[in-house]
Amino acid sequence: MKTVQHTGPLVIRMHLPIRLGVPTLGASLATQSGLLDGQLLSLVVECTVHGCEAIKMTSKLPPVIRERALQIAHHEMGHYVVARALGFATGGVTLSVTMDLRHQGGASITLSRPIASMEAMKTHLEARLMVLLAGAMGQTLSSTHSIARRVDKAQAVSILKGAQGAEQDYAKVKELQHLLRNIACPDTHPVSSDQVAAQLKVITDDLWVRTQKIVEERAETICGLASVLVDGMAIVEHWGRPGDTYEVVLPAATLERLGLVRGIPLVLAAPPH
Repeated sequence: MKTVQHTGPLVIRMHLPIRLGVPTLGASLATQSGLLDGQLLSLVVECTVHGCEAIKMTSKLPPVIRERALQIAHHEMGHYVVARALGFATGGVTLSVTMDLRHQGGASITLSRPIASMEAMKTHLEARLMVLLAGAMGQTLSSTHSIARRVDKAQAVSILKGAQGAEQDYAKVKELQHLLRNIACPDTHPVSSDQVAAQLKVITDDLWVRTQKIVEERAETICGLASVLVDGMAIVEHWGRPGDTYEVVLPAATLERLGLVRGIPLVLAAPPH
């Protein structure tokens, strides 16, 4: 990471443990995520001092790209916030949006958990399904401040079924739904398709309601973290060649320092009996 420990006046290493970015490349500037200009630059690309001077980084997003970025950021932070609320260990969150509005995002979630009984497996599957559903729900939350942000169910279902790139979530949901039904309803004959379909609907409706409740209760947190993610996006130009992708990485350590993250309360994955 480039700081004044690595360079200084006349490109002489100063070896000072002071977080000042790279003063020979410009004034020090703290970002919202807590990174400094030189540090952020070194996270984007490894380069020599002279090489860095040939790189231009732009963080102002055009309105149409920012709007798409916020939608996907809401999606990823929906996964992230609900996962933390349900007790999953979480990592970093990434997001990229190209000039032609193609996007890619990810929220790192650790699925490893001790499962010593069938009931524990059922609870784990319910929590995992809720995390998967939360992304599409979070994406429907309004990016503008309102008294009460609500999930748009019809839009969330459309997103989940692949209208805006969430088909991987939907594929996992479909598979885990059947696995959960197999555990919850072991006496149902597999050829009883109508009964199986009815049981799947009951399970899905219950998980949807419980997930929507968490998403709406934590809507301000989801939207606040989404804004932090998008505010950290930048596009990099190398040696005068324009880049085409705005991107950002929020590491786990950075997220853990945020008050919005520390304030996420734990909730029960299984409803009280």
